[in-house]
Amino acid sequence: MDPLTVDQPAATLHEPNVDLLRQVLTVLGADRTAQVLQETLAYEAAGGMLTNDGTRRRTPGGTFFQLLRKHLTARQRYLLFHHVAARHQRSGLPRRPRSSPGTRCPPSLRRWPSHQQERRAR
Repeated sequence: MDPLTVDQPAATLHEPNVDLLRQVLTVLGADRTAQVLQETLAYEAAGGMLTNDGTRRRTPGGTFFQLLRKHLTARQRYLLFHHVAARHQRSGLPRRPRSSPGTRCPPSLRRWPSHQQERRAR
């Protein structure tokens, strides 16, 4: 068997994100990446995987990355996907508003019911 290179999964999955696939090979190794790739191909042969809301099928690359998350440790997941979370924070997507010191948080954003907040303040 030839050693797995980044071109093989990219071509098989029609995945344009070659940099992320390269990182997967580095972090996970060729054997485990090939195992996830075979599992992805089995899903695709059985009809594919639906998105979380069930409205459409995932792309083969999307199925691969979804299955990959199940095979990763927390450290490996951070190494591969932390930049995605950072990009979303910089993209201007709405975030939960934070109150400045000395102001009250709106009731809809409170973690505790008001009677528990008063008890905690004492």
